[in-house]
Amino acid sequence: MYGEVRASGGSDRNRIKRAVIVFTDEWLPYSPTVLNLLSCLKAKGYLTRVLTVRSGVFQNFERFEGDVDSFRIPLSIQWVLGKLRLYRLAKFLPFALFHGRAIRRADLCFSVDSLAFLVSRLFHKRPYYVSLEAERNMWFRLARRLGIRHVLIQTKERFDFLFRDSPRPPVCWILPNSPILEAFARCPGRDHDLIYFGYVTTSHGVESCIGALQCLPDSYRLTLKGPIREDYLDVLKTKYRALFDSARLKFDAPYLAPEDVIPYLSRFGAGFCFYDFNIIARNDFNYVSCPSGKLYSYLAAGVPVIGSDILGLRVVRERNCGFLLQEPTSQAIAEVVRMIEADQSGFRQRCLEAANDFDFKRHFDDFLEKIS
Repeated sequence: MYGEVRASGGSDRNRIKRAVIVFTDEWLPYSPTVLNLLSCLKAKGYLTRVLTVRSGVFQNFERFEGDVDSFRIPLSIQWVLGKLRLYRLAKFLPFALFHGRAIRRADLCFSVDSLAFLVSRLFHKRPYYVSLEAERNMWFRLARRLGIRHVLIQTKERFDFLFRDSPRPPVCWILPNSPILEAFARCPGRDHDLIYFGYVTTSHGVESCIGALQCLPDSYRLTLKGPIREDYLDVLKTKYRALFDSARLKFDAPYLAPEDVIPYLSRFGAGFCFYDFNIIARNDFNYVSCPSGKLYSYLAAGVPVIGSDILGLRVVRERNCGFLLQEPTSQAIAEVVRMIEADQSGFRQRCLEAANDFDFKRHFDDFLEKIS
């Protein structure tokens, strides 16, 4: 049971302090940064709610029912608005109608990315801008015009990209999209068990990883763990039927609660973190600079990382926690899997040491202390 923060003075000094996290995307159960914010604020005694939206695509909201206020958009309407490129705009009004009162009553308001900030700024004097997407689009330009004063963001490079031409840039707080480190019960990693963790899609290199499995001896296995479109799962099961039938390739469907991620991942010998730049534009700064959440989860679990050679993953090379590949062919991936196997314990230890520097709770608690 968490203690509760109460107002410190005046006639409402016995009032419990409220915090809201405004999140305008539909994948709350798969957003570790938002879930970590929720956990940290509750641990500090704030009565905290996540204000969000649901659709028919992303599931597993049940475990967060007591902490979430949301409205639903039917999948058919979402699809039509998406085709017309009006979906973000169409979310603005219902967010204001459904969540405006809660935002107005909050002592602390955290707005995740530009659209959430625009909604929050209508009702709250000083929302904190939590940047997960580094996009200088129309929504961001509008948000900046309304006056962003404080930004919580993954890296200084992403802050500089967003605010490089601002005459009065906001205060920057570095908040990595990393796990809250606790005394996790880690399992011994098995060298020949490989993990692809996160959204299973072609643009994240899943088929290069499956190709690497085909280049490795039969003792190696690959688990795909994360949300996937049903039609694409059917494609993979047809295309790689022999691997699925032999149990060398496995899709692990059940949702993982945040506190279960690290113990689960610790069972694996190496983890993949790729982006396919034949699909994603190489000049998409949001992708190339993003320190992926799965990267930090791998580190915290002691799992060496094999990923794309991009700015956002450079800690892998700097801390010798795995390998980054400029051309992640299946053969190249298979080769570095074997190289990691040759020094598994050393890579594992360096991952755990690096993870200590990125503990989410330590960074957020430092921010909260300084603004209090």
